[in-house]
Amino acid sequence: MLRSRSQREVHTTTGKHAAMVRGTFKGVNKVRRRLASGRYSVHYYHRATGRKLPGSPGTAEFARAWAEAEQAAQNPACRVLADLSQRFQNSTDFTHGLKPSTQSEYARMLGAIEVEFGDTPVAVIQDRRFKGDLLEWRDRLSKAGKLREAENRLTIAARLFAWGVGRGYIETNPLTTWERA
Repeated sequence: MLRSRSQREVHTTTGKHAAMVRGTFKGVNKVRRRLASGRYSVHYYHRATGRKLPGSPGTAEFARAWAEAEQAAQNPACRVLADLSQRFQNSTDFTHGLKPSTQSEYARMLGAIEVEFGDTPVAVIQDRRFKGDLLEWRDRLSKAGKLREAENRLTIAARLFAWGVGRGYIETNPLTTWERA
């Protein structure tokens, strides 16, 4: 059976006593580069993530790096708050854990949160000073006569962050505790 380059079965070893790793490494891109000396250097990359895979196929180091790249491809990192919100809304916690009326209300409030903070990087969300930004937003809304709406939005944001912590997308919830106005 003829296999594509990305579906090779590896049967190689490195060195006299190296452990041999057999398996099929799908999604591996092999790149040959010509060096100044005229020799060729071979590098392997994981196609989905673009990560360079150290070593050569058949080594434990290569297999470990490939497995990590596969996991990263299955679960790409959340970069901004909008990514976190979309993952929450697509999760079974949201789609099956909440009644349809609650889902629509959460979606409305998450939309408002995304408008205000959607492009905020996850690293900023985890900074303790971000809580101050959220509370200032609540204060602006309450001055406009929307205190109840502001409190509800923060409650939904706290639930979103707690879900993100539970799933490992973020490390800390900036709204674990906060005083209602």
